[in-house]
Amino acid sequence: MKQTARATMALLLCLFLLAQAKAHDVWVQANRADALDDAPPFPPLDQDSHGGGLSLEVTPDNSLSLTFSQGEGGTDEWSVAWSYRADPWGLGISFGQLDESVSRTWQQGQDHARLDQTRDEQNLRIRISRNWQHQDQFLEGSLSLAHSESDTTRQAAVWREHPVLGRIPLMAGRETARFEDWTLDLDLTAGTYFYGESWALSPWLGAGWSMGLSEQSEGTTEGFRRLSLKRIRAGRTESAFESTPDTGYITAGVTLYPGEHWNLDLSWSRTVGGDEARPLTTLTLGYFWE
Repeated sequence: MKQTARATMALLLCLFLLAQAKAHDVWVQANRADALDDAPPFPPLDQDSHGGGLSLEVTPDNSLSLTFSQGEGGTDEWSVAWSYRADPWGLGISFGQLDESVSRTWQQGQDHARLDQTRDEQNLRIRISRNWQHQDQFLEGSLSLAHSESDTTRQAAVWREHPVLGRIPLMAGRETARFEDWTLDLDLTAGTYFYGESWALSPWLGAGWSMGLSEQSEGTTEGFRRLSLKRIRAGRTESAFESTPDTGYITAGVTLYPGEHWNLDLSWSRTVGGDEARPLTTLTLGYFWE
């Protein structure tokens, strides 16, 4: 019900803005990423996703955009952004919401296990950018500050399927946590344009660096042995900010403009450092009209 209400409000907002906008840009997108193996022996979590977006130029300097994506592993994400540009400077503010609900199972012989994960996250990002242009070459640098809050829950159960006694519960556990994160990002992107009679091609390269602070403000962890009803592990976390590992990324891509209204973008990126490094490939098809 909550997601339906959000989608309805977003649709009504888009219809209103469509009537007011001076220019429009819509796109669809597909992302391919390696599966996330974060809880062995459970199977890895599929990270592929698909989605799209809509951008509206309200005035020559101001634009609004709405993006959404749905992950194959059970993740829904959307964001609303406002951007202002006074060349060569730009300012952007975005708010996003992520909802994750994932269930995974594992079996070996008569032993079974199930892991349920949920995550509810809100984030706010402020971004300042500057663009340099020289003939057909361009360079853009940006600095952004992001703040996010998330509530996560993980529940797990282990049981044995006996041929006579049926299901025998062995262990179960539940973990809850609330996180608050601050992240500072620095990004650089450089590229060029090649022109034909009715087309343009723009290859580009980019790199970025990120640092942050993370606080687990509260959380609980409990576990039980069902046969003896004996609690085996229970605790509550303490609140404290900790530095998160510095991470960076490298990216490369090419954008094709086959005509006046269409664009096709293929990009690849990979994180460097931090706790994980998974490549991400993105294909985007867009259409622009006034």
